[in-house]
Amino acid sequence: MFKLPSGARVGTSSQRRKAQITYYRPDVKTIDIRGNVPTRIQKLRNGEFDAIILAQAGIDRTEADLSELETLTLNPREFIPAPGQGIIAFQTREENIQLRKTLGGLTDSKLIETSNVERKILQLMGGGCHMPLGAYCVKDSNGYLHVWACFAENWQDPLYFVQYSSGTDHELAETIVKKLKYDITL
Repeated sequence: MFKLPSGARVGTSSQRRKAQITYYRPDVKTIDIRGNVPTRIQKLRNGEFDAIILAQAGIDRTEADLSELETLTLNPREFIPAPGQGIIAFQTREENIQLRKTLGGLTDSKLIETSNVERKILQLMGGGCHMPLGAYCVKDSNGYLHVWACFAENWQDPLYFVQYSSGTDHELAETIVKKLKYDITL
């Protein structure tokens, strides 16, 4: 994974990403990187890093210039994103029925179901944005939910992976959390 030389310097400030990079490539060095997306890309161009990892949503949102850079889109089943990564949500006043109806027409019910599983995993793990936890859920054409998750107590600790499929979301997040916590206690 990653076409990087041994000892490469990879910029990311995400504990989850650090844990996964270290898992797949223990020979590379992860370094905290700060700044907005264009600033981070400029740091890469300036040679401060051999590679950086950014969320696709941030690249798309800023219309970042990636010309002259080699890019790689990571498979979310292997390099697991944060729960709810890239999801946009709207919050409205309860009494604003017309706006709620309009926004309801934009809602993807399959996305709500899968993101709720991811968010429930995060909640049950007691996590936040600094926890090295990844959760990715998809629903296939037969209605089965497939979850990939990973967790480490700290980004430098062993990273544990779970893959699980179910025909229902009932107790799905709870099952994933039990498997993640069970692996850690072994």
